[in-house]
Amino acid sequence: MVQRFCAPLIVSPDWRPYERTLQAGIFASRFPGAGQTLWTLINRSEYAVGGEQLAVPHVAGTRYVDVWNGIALDPQIDSDRAILTLEISGRGFGAILAVREEQASTESRPS
Repeated sequence: MVQRFCAPLIVSPDWRPYERTLQAGIFASRFPGAGQTLWTLINRSEYAVGGEQLAVPHVAGTRYVDVWNGIALDPQIDSDRAILTLEISGRGFGAILAVREEQASTESRPS
């Protein structure tokens, strides 16, 4: 579902594997696009890993969504960074989508 919903981002020519994470055993890739960025995460550990997972550049008005679980995230904003917290099950996956406010309002308008 995440790949279908975020298909234009998954094929981004600017994708970056091995994005820096904040927890041992968690690996991430970043897929930037116009007004949006997707991070896919994998937990290579046998056990669940919760807490702060990513620290990403933050622009005012950006919303963050745990698209793997379908819930909005409330990041800790530290100056120009957003610290994103979630739990990833053992040998599990996660995905976070950042949407800038102007992009969200454009997408919600009828054509």
